[in-house]
Amino acid sequence: MNFYLIINSQMKLFSENLIKKFTTFALINSMLVNFLVFK
Repeated sequence: MNFYLIINSQMKLFSENLIKKFTTFALINSMLVNFLVFK
């Protein structure tokens, strides 16, 4: 049971990190697109 909880928390951390990375990547991507379009 304890082992399962550890894995669960690790997966939660991993997914949160993935969401943060994806949002920052999307932000940078949109900024680059805006820069290229409105240059």
